[in-house]
Amino acid sequence: MRKLHVQDLSLNGRRLGAMFSDPGLVLQVQALRGHRCQAFSGPVLLLQSAGLAKWHKLLFQAWRRLLPELRNCQVAGTHGSIFDSSHVDTLAGEMLSFMRAKTGTQA
Repeated sequence: MRKLHVQDLSLNGRRLGAMFSDPGLVLQVQALRGHRCQAFSGPVLLLQSAGLAKWHKLLFQAWRRLLPELRNCQVAGTHGSIFDSSHVDTLAGEMLSFMRAKTGTQA
């Protein structure tokens, strides 16, 4: 029987072993340990990477209960690549559209 080596698995092109030893990620998880989310009634924009599309319902369903004015849009790429030059125009356009709608401006 083969053994499963979790550290060798990958998610979105990144080895899980590398993610577990990423000091930035470790600090984020530690900071969130005692945090409890609360509802917010204002408009919120959720930018979702297309690379995790099959996980969206699982990952974001709880947010929909806390954020009744949640607007989401999907950006091509993975979580880490949505800021790449090939995706940044779409990302910026979605953010600008959201801000304009929120403030009621056209410019």
